Amino acid sequence: MKVIVSLFLFLSSYCVFAGSGDDCVDCGNNLTGTNNKTLVLINYTAEELIDKLACGKESFDTGFCHLITVFEKMDNFYKYVKKCHSDISLDELYGRAAFACQDGGYNRHKMGLLNHLAIRFGTFSTDINDVIRVYRDQGRLEDFSKLINQKDSQGRTFLDIHYEAVQRGEYFGTTIKGLGERPLKKMCMLGGRFEKYPHPEWCKRKDKLFK
Repeated sequence: MKVIVSLFLFLSSYCVFAGSGDDCVDCGNNLTGTNNKTLVLINYTAEELIDKLACGKESFDTGFCHLITVFEKMDNFYKYVKKCHSDISLDELYGRAAFACQDGGYNRHKMGLLNHLAIRFGTFSTDINDVIRVYRDQGRLEDFSKLINQKDSQGRTFLDIHYEAVQRGEYFGTTIKGLGERPLKKMCMLGGRFEKYPHPEWCKRKDKLFK
């Protein structure tokens, strides 16, 4: 489905869209039209926008935060990684230090990538299967458990952070329907632990997954 992106995207050299041509409406400074890094993009799907993306030298964190409002689904995220960060390892991608997205007010709290994705996508509990499968096929599900149990600067694990989002009924600061507990239950099965909040009896690891 087509989406209308009526935003001025202040993109770094990494985030310049190829073949701007007619896609650039009055390219320039917000008021005077003198800054050629300003684009107005309309009627493109997220996939089309990523296709037009010219990858640069900026870090993964920077690129992810620029595009987080463009991604419509996890597949868009995977496509971006494959296109612009194909050389990044599994551990570098998901095990990186916590980071925040300050621009636009989205996900301002520092957290690991899995937390950013879980709060961004309502279908995360299903989409994360692709990541879990890679760890499983490499015989590294124990490493995945360690990953989701890493604590952020506030002593929160994946379960703690997502629990807070569920309690607020929010992601991106917006109240939405359908932000439920499925990601919590899946991460419990994979060895996730609460640290900031009491660990509930229903949150149990399924050891058969690790054999």
